[in-house]
Amino acid sequence: MDLKNFEVYAKAIAPAIRDHVKGSIGVHDKALRNEFAALESRIAKLEAEASAEKSLADYYEGPWQFGTEYSRGCLVTDRGSLWLSLGENEKDTRPGSGPTWRLVSKNGSPPQKGNDS
Repeated sequence: MDLKNFEVYAKAIAPAIRDHVKGSIGVHDKALRNEFAALESRIAKLEAEASAEKSLADYYEGPWQFGTEYSRGCLVTDRGSLWLSLGENEKDTRPGSGPTWRLVSKNGSPPQKGNDS
């Protein structure tokens, strides 16, 4: 079963499963209802994050330049390395100097022929 069919199937049976579980354990208790609400909120947040991760690295901005703001998902090169912006970056936040940059490819010599690592 491919992922799309699985997602359709999961969404189709989720209400029945939820109703069955609620009926089986008597979810009329306020604490359990709060737990379900918290879990549903966490699931929604994780799904949103997963969706956002799929759209990272959408475009290459070129070499990093002081005074330029970089948005989430853009790639820049700096000092020979390739960097991914994980969030909004201030104009003076150089790649590697803050938590919103992730190193994608470190500066170095290209691999020799026949060596993939």
